[in-house]
Amino acid sequence: MADAAGVDKVLDDLRANGRKVLAKAEALARDRGVEAKALLVETKGASIADTILAQAKKLRADVIVLGTHGRRGLRRAVMGSDAEAVLRDARVPVLLVRAPERSASKAVPRASGAKRAASRTTAAS
Repeated sequence: MADAAGVDKVLDDLRANGRKVLAKAEALARDRGVEAKALLVETKGASIADTILAQAKKLRADVIVLGTHGRRGLRRAVMGSDAEAVLRDARVPVLLVRAPERSASKAVPRASGAKRAASRTTAAS
């Protein structure tokens, strides 16, 4: 059984990594002239989709941008889709950005079509 200090260390590391990812995303948006607010939100008991939707409502968000793994078939049925739940229940537009496909040896970046779509969406706002 893991001790409390070990669990706390893992959680602290996850939070630190999350802050780095969010800071990088905000900087990227800012560099492209897009106003964005990234949040690191922790919750116990609520679903991820419900937490995202509650934050969007609280912040009066204009759009929700959400990454997705793009699971299909049995994996989707078994694991569910938080992105789909957000998309289904959101009261504002949702932009889903699919995670890059990975090869057996390393991640392979995909064409920047999603970035272009995001730029067009933002420019139209």
